[in-house]
Amino acid sequence: MHIIIFLALTLSASPPSDKRARSRVAQSRGQIAFRSGDLKKALEHFSRATTLDSAYGEPWYWLGVTCERLGRLKQAEKALLTAVELGEPQVALLKLLGSIQVRLKKFSWAMRTLSGARELSPKDHEVAVLLAYCLVFTEEYDDAAKLLREVLARGSRATKERARVLLGILHYRMKKLARARMVLSRGEEFSSLKSRILSLIVKKELGIKRGIGGTLSFSLGFDSNPALNADPDRSLITTGDGGLVSTLSAYMWMHPTDALATELSVVRTFYAAPWDQKTHDRIASFNMTLLEAGAFYRYRYLSDRGQHRRLEAGYIFSLTALDGGEGIPSEPDPFLFSEKHSLLLSYHRAPH
Repeated sequence: MHIIIFLALTLSASPPSDKRARSRVAQSRGQIAFRSGDLKKALEHFSRATTLDSAYGEPWYWLGVTCERLGRLKQAEKALLTAVELGEPQVALLKLLGSIQVRLKKFSWAMRTLSGARELSPKDHEVAVLLAYCLVFTEEYDDAAKLLREVLARGSRATKERARVLLGILHYRMKKLARARMVLSRGEEFSSLKSRILSLIVKKELGIKRGIGGTLSFSLGFDSNPALNADPDRSLITTGDGGLVSTLSAYMWMHPTDALATELSVVRTFYAAPWDQKTHDRIASFNMTLLEAGAFYRYRYLSDRGQHRRLEAGYIFSLTALDGGEGIPSEPDPFLFSEKHSLLLSYHRAPH
């Protein structure tokens, strides 16, 4: 009876070595599908391999790689963490896991993973760049800069370019705009990513932004103006001991696009002083209105080496109106106009 039961159990349960063998077969089929580009089929095979032998670490790694290629980052992270727990950590495994954690913005976990990869391979500059990325976005700028300078000194051409871009972002986040622009302008390659970052820096440096805004201010003061005026025929002598002067200023700007801008400013100055018909005391000042309106087109671009260039064209209309003063009765219509029309054309080239 005991022999029969033993034989029955032996026939009903597969030995562990058989599970491992079938898991490896499924893994091999998954690798073939992966290399042929059939990621969904590869995913099925790797999932089956992990089901057949969940204690076998290698299929978990391939499952994580496939999920990462399919954009399933959370599933990929879970599979790769299982692979780390089941087997000896490898640089490729930790590097991929760290990069996924970076993309998931799990910077603390990513730093732990990438620090482990860096211990296994201290000269792997791709790991150093990923680790520096985490340090930048956790605002540990000094440590990040140290790693990036190491990569710039000893890394490959590709890793140097990535380190240079990241170093530029670091300086940008530290609000060292000129330094960031200088770092990004160097190097042998000039990618679209560099162009976008440099454009952001240039806009920040010039204070360029879309929208509408303005300011309004009012001031009140005293104008001493101890003038002594005489008519040509000396029939009337006028003196002034001064008076109050008020200024109202309004400024408005509108930037519908990065290139177009309109501006309007109005300044109104008004003098108030006692008026005496008998002595004809007055101050020699005039109520005045200044108006200036302009429209501009600014074309900004970057040279091949990253230097900022700007071509600006615009039109400005200026008006000055004097409409009386103390001792001169205020008139409904200004008695003096000064108009000016200006065309503006300028070219700006940033120094190297």
